[in-house]
Amino acid sequence: MRSRSDGVRRGLGVGLALACLASAPLAAPAPVPAGTATDAAPSVRVVTELLPPYNFQEDGVVKGASTAVVRAVLERAGLRYSLEVQPWARALDTALHDPNTFIYSIARTEEREKQLVWLGKICDRRLALFCSKERRDLLGHGLKDLPAATFAVIQGDASVDLLKKLGIPAAKLHVMRDARSPTAATHVLEGRSDFFVSNPLRFEAGVRGTELEGRFQQHSVLWEGDGYYLAANSGSDSAVVARVRDAFAALHASGKVKTLFDRALAQGE
Repeated sequence: MRSRSDGVRRGLGVGLALACLASAPLAAPAPVPAGTATDAAPSVRVVTELLPPYNFQEDGVVKGASTAVVRAVLERAGLRYSLEVQPWARALDTALHDPNTFIYSIARTEEREKQLVWLGKICDRRLALFCSKERRDLLGHGLKDLPAATFAVIQGDASVDLLKKLGIPAAKLHVMRDARSPTAATHVLEGRSDFFVSNPLRFEAGVRGTELEGRFQQHSVLWEGDGYYLAANSGSDSAVVARVRDAFAALHASGKVKTLFDRALAQGE
């Protein structure tokens, strides 16, 4: 039979244990790995266009070689982000007017240099003129020999400014809002334009496996240099911009930007 004194001793023991627990330091929370986005991390909106194999959608997920690089950069920077695919003119307008909005697979042109904050180069870029294989009257002749030639171009695309700089009158540019290369290609096949402008890699991916494959000839290289970039609205948070620039620079220095781009390109992801 337990005595009353036993109960008292047990009560004192429990009280001392509780007191020790109360005075013990609390365990520190587990550290968050560098580059990991948390609920408190800044959030940015990221826009682009349908530009396979650089950017495209599959089962509602934005993929592509450029997308793989951009995801890696933003994750290293520890940011939360959303990815949206829009028609090019709308995507560019969104990036120009909405702070903390990023845009990628965008050409860094003289006209855009001061409109956006440039965060890092994703890949090289080239533009070429394409025409129908049946247009033998165009093949073998330079643009100076074809003063009546017309061009299917995309509204807001860098090729518009480039053609104008080459002396092509605005009246010779047939401007379309849809950025899909097959749309411009169809315009040429129907005889409504003589040429369309596209990145050869982009065009090849866009027509592969379609009725348009094999029906065009690259006429000439229109421009080659610089590349596609990730850029931000000029009114974006400076601290966020700095984080992304640092993350991009680190990935470039390690060679991972090219590795990620080439791997995604090869795998079609």
